[in-house]
Amino acid sequence: MKILLSTLAFVSLAVLLGLLTGGRLSWLVRNTTALRLAWLAPLALIFQWVFFELPGMDRHDLVFAGHLLTYALILPFIWANRRMPGMPVLAAGLGLNLLVILLNGGMPVDPETLRAIGRVGVYQELVSRGWSGNAVALTDRTLLPFLGDWLVLPEPFPARGPYSIGDVFIYAGGFWLLAGLTRVRPAGSDAPARPQSA
Repeated sequence: MKILLSTLAFVSLAVLLGLLTGGRLSWLVRNTTALRLAWLAPLALIFQWVFFELPGMDRHDLVFAGHLLTYALILPFIWANRRMPGMPVLAAGLGLNLLVILLNGGMPVDPETLRAIGRVGVYQELVSRGWSGNAVALTDRTLLPFLGDWLVLPEPFPARGPYSIGDVFIYAGGFWLLAGLTRVRPAGSDAPARPQSA
């Protein structure tokens, strides 16, 4: 529920910014439906949920393969829409995350960070077996540890993390994309953009 509320707030703020800077909701709808290979994005999220959250996924190699599959699904969508506002930033974030995941067999996370923010279940799994879902325990053998999940939002933010530098790029690019889709005039539209305030 916390993640859902945070996502709704994120989307609402991005759309509101677009509207306040001359965008239109009708443009957002038309531009969103015109995105190329758009069906790959929800499909990647479904696969991610299956491999990360479904009970019985207790083999790290299977979860790791599923994680890579989600990237294989989303990257064609990113490439096909690479000229959309914010998409290059979003792609850079995905690239950073994919790099550290490939080098370490999962996303490195410090178990103590998880315990500090109350994610005790994931903390216990990382300590006991070295991995949990797409996360692997961050150790002195971790490659490029600064690209792992270590950024934590302060209270009272509901979804405190941890997040990676790549995640920051992804959220920034996604925010830019959503705001931009309200401002890009769809093909065949004769409606002028609203004048922007000084």
